[in-house]
Amino acid sequence: MMIKNAADQIVCFTNRRVNVLDLLAPGCRINSTNNTKAFDYLCGTSQAAPHVSGTVLLLKQLNKTLTPDQIESTFKNTGVTVGDYKRIDALAALNAIRDKDNDNYYDQAYGGNDCNDNNAAVNPGATEVCDNIDNDCDSIIDEGCVNQCTVSGYEQCFESTFGDCSASCHYAV
Repeated sequence: MMIKNAADQIVCFTNRRVNVLDLLAPGCRINSTNNTKAFDYLCGTSQAAPHVSGTVLLLKQLNKTLTPDQIESTFKNTGVTVGDYKRIDALAALNAIRDKDNDNYYDQAYGGNDCNDNNAAVNPGATEVCDNIDNDCDSIIDEGCVNQCTVSGYEQCFESTFGDCSASCHYAV
């Protein structure tokens, strides 16, 4: 972990060894308590580490199955570029976990209204497509679609499983 200041500048005492550290965290001019029970602006890993661990805990609260590698990847993919490094952006990391398919709708599991956060084409703003999927997350599958089975005798295939349903049927809006 490297330390950066409020202006997103890497502070002079940061260890910059190649292949050792690759993420930055806020760690300088952090308003914190001091040993006189007052507040003071402090610098150092003691200030940066709580930002990292706190953000990890927030991510794990959203998704308990996240691995350390997934968390690191999220930090790197959502971080703010500072020099040759990425500075942890807690809000961006949290939003990336809440919206896995990047369609700007959060997963229902995280308080959002995206009924399938693994498919960007399925979200509350999507247009319903006749594909046996609830594309617009309104709990109605293929609303407005009409069964257009071109083979006589296969009309029952749309709503049930009886009969020979091997005919090719298409749905139209």
